[in-house]
Amino acid sequence: MFSLTLPSLLGVARLRAASARAGVPRASLGTDVSLYIKAGPDGESIGDCPFAHGVRILLEAKGIPCDIVPRGPDNKPDWLLDSNGGKMPALRVDGEVVQESRSIADWVEARVPSPSLAPPELAAAEEAASALFPAFAKYVKNVDDDAADVELKKGLTLALCNLDAYLSKSGKYLAGSELSIADCFLLPKLYHMREVAGHFKGYEVPEQFEALEQYMYAGSDLMYAVAPTPAMVRWGWSVARGEPASVVAA
Repeated sequence: MFSLTLPSLLGVARLRAASARAGVPRASLGTDVSLYIKAGPDGESIGDCPFAHGVRILLEAKGIPCDIVPRGPDNKPDWLLDSNGGKMPALRVDGEVVQESRSIADWVEARVPSPSLAPPELAAAEEAASALFPAFAKYVKNVDDDAADVELKKGLTLALCNLDAYLSKSGKYLAGSELSIADCFLLPKLYHMREVAGHFKGYEVPEQFEALEQYMYAGSDLMYAVAPTPAMVRWGWSVARGEPASVVAA
């Protein structure tokens, strides 16, 4: 879909995002703001979770500085395990904890309303994007049923087709001309799909989905600026497929 290689896009996006941040006033949620997210297999590096990626995009779009704290099953803090069930992503602001990615988005939006990421069209935009991730996950995680694979591939292509049709009418983003919460959580899923469906299944997004291509390009700076590495994403899906692998080998 893009002429640049993925590592090149990651580098360019991070440079652009850093440049943009330099001229944008930074918002504040509190004096001590940390986002606890799934770690990679070493328990310290940023892991593959697309929902954590979505929260990071939202914080970036809002201009909110935040410490990113990856944690694995064995090194979660007591407060997260004892009182909050250990669930991540978890946003901790001056001792207050908010969990579940969509709840975090609403909580942040209420406290830092500008720029707004909740336009009137948000619910319709989220509904339009809702079919993609289940279709993609079922297809990629199918490892031993060739007959089912054919139908699952059709399901993913149909979900992409419907999304492309919606985007062709919605504008630059899902809910119009400006980024919304729906985009914050769709872009990481497209990033995973683009990296993983090709890696495990040899799947390529049909070229005729031009609106989808334009959409991914429009959101690429934010999507890649805080993205986990492609190798980390492949590792996560290797585990989901029951094929544990190192990050390098994934």
